[in-house]
Amino acid sequence: MQTAPVGFDAAIAARSIDTLTVEAAAATSGVDVAAATGWGERITVDRQMSGELPEEASDVVGSVSTTLTIEGDAYAPGAPSPMRDAEAWLNSASSVKAGYGGIKVPVFTGRVADLDASEGSGALTLTARDSSERLTAPVLLRPYGSYGRRSATGAAFRHPTNTQAVVTSILHTNGIRMTPAPRAGCELSVPGVGGWLADVGWTAPLGQSNVTSPWLVPGRFGSMPDSSAEIIRGYFATRRAFSGSVTMVEAFVLFASGMSQELLRIQSYVGAAVTLEVASGSLSVVWRPDPSTSSVVASASIANGWHHVAFEVVPRAYVQVWVDGVSVLSTTSVWAGALPTTDIDCVIWSPGAMQGVAAHWNAGAYNAVPTPSIMTFTPDADLSTGALDLMSIPDVDGRASWEVLQEIAQAELGMVGFSEAGRFFFKSRADLAANTSPVATWGIDLIDDIHASVSMDSVFTRATAKVKRVVGVDSGRGTVDVVPSLIADSVLSVPVGTSSVIVSASQPNVVDGQQVAIITATGAALNVPVGMVLCYGENGLSRYTGGQVTAWITNVGIKSWRVTFRNDSAFQLYAAWPADFVSAGTQFGLKAGDPGFWINGYTYDPSNALDEVVDRSNAGGVGSWGIRLHQFSDSVWRQDAVPARAFLDAMLADTAQPRAQIADVTVPADPRWQIGDPVRVTDWRGRVPGFVARITAIKLTIDRAVENGMTGVYGLRQIPGAIPRVTSGPADRSVSAGSTAAFTVAATGAAGYRWQVLVPGGSGWVDIAGATSATYTTPATVPADSGKQYRCNVTNATGDDWTGAATLTVT
Repeated sequence: MQTAPVGFDAAIAARSIDTLTVEAAAATSGVDVAAATGWGERITVDRQMSGELPEEASDVVGSVSTTLTIEGDAYAPGAPSPMRDAEAWLNSASSVKAGYGGIKVPVFTGRVADLDASEGSGALTLTARDSSERLTAPVLLRPYGSYGRRSATGAAFRHPTNTQAVVTSILHTNGIRMTPAPRAGCELSVPGVGGWLADVGWTAPLGQSNVTSPWLVPGRFGSMPDSSAEIIRGYFATRRAFSGSVTMVEAFVLFASGMSQELLRIQSYVGAAVTLEVASGSLSVVWRPDPSTSSVVASASIANGWHHVAFEVVPRAYVQVWVDGVSVLSTTSVWAGALPTTDIDCVIWSPGAMQGVAAHWNAGAYNAVPTPSIMTFTPDADLSTGALDLMSIPDVDGRASWEVLQEIAQAELGMVGFSEAGRFFFKSRADLAANTSPVATWGIDLIDDIHASVSMDSVFTRATAKVKRVVGVDSGRGTVDVVPSLIADSVLSVPVGTSSVIVSASQPNVVDGQQVAIITATGAALNVPVGMVLCYGENGLSRYTGGQVTAWITNVGIKSWRVTFRNDSAFQLYAAWPADFVSAGTQFGLKAGDPGFWINGYTYDPSNALDEVVDRSNAGGVGSWGIRLHQFSDSVWRQDAVPARAFLDAMLADTAQPRAQIADVTVPADPRWQIGDPVRVTDWRGRVPGFVARITAIKLTIDRAVENGMTGVYGLRQIPGAIPRVTSGPADRSVSAGSTAAFTVAATGAAGYRWQVLVPGGSGWVDIAGATSATYTTPATVPADSGKQYRCNVTNATGDDWTGAATLTVT
């Protein structure tokens, strides 16, 4: 259910045609086509879901797309003309907000797709579609956030990538932001996925992941690793000096009682660092001129809960920290210790309590202030909890982005689409299954006003899926058997001055470093993340040992990097393997003159994937219905057995008993309702049992010719579970005036009770305040109470049932 402004509930309760509030903008910002002077007369928002597997599963799954239609008077002032205004209107931004009493919520955001005008009738129709129409750019999935355990070369291991990171990558490729865009000058942005995707710069996780169970847990803005041992290193798109630059790192942090850890670290190449740490409810900036020395620069108290924290620093000269946009500490006192003249290596953080990391540089002025759009960000504007998945990098270069998102929806069986506010969302089955509290109760005539259908095709008691584990080639750093993930296939030339070259690998490759180490001696130094040896000639006979050359890499794509050289020596140099290294022995097995540039990273080869079949059954369902098998087709998106087992178990829990589907239920609309929301549907006459179902389709109509100006037609799917059954209802009672009367109901599976009374000559059944138990006892009766009728509605999370009416007689 969409979050609404304060007062919306009261406005809905008092809704009428006179309080209807609508705002519809198209083509020209600020011009309301639904205003009294506008040309719009009828607005329809049609939200549909597709890509469901299986179609009859009770959880809402699939992809969602929305179409807006505005119908009106072609002759009204300001109405667009297909012949005259097409260039201005087509593909222009369009949005609709609706509500009552001056309070409204978004119901559509998208772009105008076409205009249609009829001269004969004077009718004008504008059609717009949501942002799914914009997902047309080819997808290049990056290996950011990938992690391979440092095991023996060729060993099987899991290569986890957050589905939300994949979704984020697709959206960003198409220019759609899920989180507010950082301000100009941002060098590293890891929005809303716990540090597992960078769209500027790149990240490399290190540490010990949990390899026996799904290890992503819900956070404020998405999923994040369930391990405090995980460390993320973020590298930048350009080089920055450690000293002199004004550096700001901002993130959302979850503070908790007893929390004691380093949150953020700005690390230099030579070991000096500035860190932001928390301990005993205090937030501190710590200066670490070397690994063994530290001093607290400034501290401030911090409350528990999620907070936006911005950390701005010039090493040894200035620091300021903001919490939720308020400056909590600042100092310009000079710190102790020598200041290294080197570049920033990376920003380091622990993702277990941190999301939405962004790093910025300011050329001169202090007090840059946190990014307002990020600082004020709210959870409902970003991803939901997301899928808990582990998967290999699929080869989808050049594929249409919307097709890829639909595959994700199908393979992970989550709900992927655009909300009423035009924001992207992804909900896992577990998230949907946990959310069974109805957002509304619809009292309708279940016999005359709905058509429900159920089929044996909706029952599955066993499911299988083929998954893959990818075999990786580990660099083996820290062992005697170094196996680089990439060695250049030609000698790189390093001319005097600044130059660059692109190097590429045959398979996706992850690197956890940016600086290229210039190796001057054999041995342990060969185990650096990225290394290079230089010679004066391409034959490797004369090795360069000076210190006037630096080099670094930046990601270009999933398999390639740009290597930038800064050669301040007076000589043309070459990255060639030196002859004296060969005579001294080398783990690489190279000979003099071979290429001398290598990467010790992690390589993933999907062609070496190991197939594994996951086969799950629902014992209770098998006992009732026998084996009814659903076999999922092969998918590149399900790549690990652990989440696949969890998914199949959840799917079988949903489908091991028949579930009804209901089409075209018309009720007064609440524009906050979204696909996936559960609603309680009860028979207002009290004749038949009710049920709880999820919304699977929405057609919202806004027109002053309909009741209260806004109605909705909804598709529903019943959720799993046993509906309560009344086994005995209240009996008629006869009491003398001044006595009380007790009415009792007995029911199986009941979790709640709602008693109602019907007064003779009254307008209908009315809820009795406070009557919420299996027995209702009246106040002391009076003769006027004679003839009243009482009934009870018993409920649980999946439905309801009604008792018959009992009559009270007072003598």
